[in-house]
Amino acid sequence: MGAAHRVAPHCEAEGRTGAAPPASAPVRAHGLAGPGPLLALAVPDDGPRTSPLLRQIGELRADGALAADYPLGVEISALEYGNRSAVVENSIADTLPLPTAALVASDNRLRAALLECANQADRAGRALDGLHAELRRAAGGKPPPRDRGEWPSARLLHGVDPAMRRLLNGLRTIGGDDTLLERAQEAWELTLFATAAREAELLLAAAPTRAVVGRVERAGGKELVFRSGKATAVFRAQLEEILPRAADARNNQRNNQRESAA
Repeated sequence: MGAAHRVAPHCEAEGRTGAAPPASAPVRAHGLAGPGPLLALAVPDDGPRTSPLLRQIGELRADGALAADYPLGVEISALEYGNRSAVVENSIADTLPLPTAALVASDNRLRAALLECANQADRAGRALDGLHAELRRAAGGKPPPRDRGEWPSARLLHGVDPAMRRLLNGLRTIGGDDTLLERAQEAWELTLFATAAREAELLLAAAPTRAVVGRVERAGGKELVFRSGKATAVFRAQLEEILPRAADARNNQRNNQRESAA
């Protein structure tokens, strides 16, 4: 099933001259595209949009002709380009479960929740990569180029993949229960928090001792301090901001433990 397309510029020109009708081409994105194009139900003049088939499925669900728990699966394919987009580094194919309610154009609740969960994974990955870069600087090195080596964000996304699939499957039967949706998002955030924290611990364990002492760089008349303790504090603050439900759940758990101890 094709999804996330836009009109190809050369085909658009051909369509104006009458030589051929406008055609669709895959969306090109930098970094992780996420499910945004997949759930882009509107048909803009330009920009990403989902496939007509997914829009039709959403209309069937809105009309009640398709059950909310219908086991819809979406096949996704993509190409990862290398240096200057001159070569193809990887081809990617996957199948994901997708709640039909997320395709109903008049109901943005579930779709917004899915986009939020995916965005949280992306932001947590970038925070983890930032910690990795800061630890390397604290040890006297430099961050590796983005197009070389394995970054912690890739391991994070691989680690939470089963949890995301469970979330997508669970949202098929959630109906209009906002309480269940909130609980599902909290469970997702707690899983993402735990996985990101575990990856951070591995990075800290691998950092050399000199990263604890750190170093100071001068740039633009300012002193920049790179130290493992500072990098860790920034990372934890970022996670608290990215995952507010997990932060609240952890704070409530700590408060309950203090009350029980008292």
